[in-house]
Amino acid sequence: MNFIFGFILVLTSVISLFSLKRKHERLQIFNLVTQQNNSALSLFENKMDEHKVSLWQSINRSIIINFKTNYNLLIDNLPSKLHLVFMIFAGTISGVIFNNLYLDVDNILVIFGSAVFSILLMLFIVKRKVKKQFYETFPEALSTIIGIISSGSSISVAFQQCAKMEGSVGKAMKEVNARMEVGENPHNVLLNSYRLLPFNEYYFFVLTVMVNLDGGGELKDVLTNLSKVLTNNAALAKIRDGKTAELRMTLLILSLIPPGFILLLKYLAKENYELLVNTDGGHYILYYVVCSELLGIILIKKMINKAI
Repeated sequence: MNFIFGFILVLTSVISLFSLKRKHERLQIFNLVTQQNNSALSLFENKMDEHKVSLWQSINRSIIINFKTNYNLLIDNLPSKLHLVFMIFAGTISGVIFNNLYLDVDNILVIFGSAVFSILLMLFIVKRKVKKQFYETFPEALSTIIGIISSGSSISVAFQQCAKMEGSVGKAMKEVNARMEVGENPHNVLLNSYRLLPFNEYYFFVLTVMVNLDGGGELKDVLTNLSKVLTNNAALAKIRDGKTAELRMTLLILSLIPPGFILLLKYLAKENYELLVNTDGGHYILYYVVCSELLGIILIKKMINKAI
């Protein structure tokens, strides 16, 4: 039991570190967008300097912010909180049934693990959906905003036009427009909208608009560069997905073979299955299978992401 909890804690720490590293790499988009705008770059650097903290404080704050962001993202994209409770309950019941059929592990651990897995699965599905909608529609929203600003209209008119769009971007713009029309602080409204679109590109867009509202700036040029970067990244992502489609399918098939084979043992060789599930030596084999699978998936995905 202690070994399992220790393994979960170590795995969580490793995932958190990978998340921090990936976020740091994605933040390099700021340099790409503002490389020809020294005044805007200096303003962003000043805002970043205001939030310098120690490494431990940064990790703690990142975990808390990620938890709040994921919770808000999950709640805002589900029909209701009751739906979330129902899905967790259904996932927990499924986990208990699966445990009684195959694993025969302590039910308390299974209930906790099934609930966490259900939440992570729903979060994965919601994030995938929102991410797809964001990268499909946000470049169009940027083009609309750039065109309206170029015509001499204010940023509020641009938000009003973007509110008519479909998907997660239109939903966020609609909320921003509605709250600004009733007189709320634009900075609070923009930062609050980040919970609907928790992407670094949108956060950069929010900061750009806030800087422009404070003292003016090169809003059109910065947003134009941001639009170009997003368009280029989307094109590269399509090229990467086309070149790695066979590799990703192979990864999926290979990752399903070990758990599928273990489940088949219950019917093909029940004695071997009992030896694998109910003995300490068998547990070590299962731990090895799980760890090697996760490590292999992480490494291959990193290789795929760096393919282009």
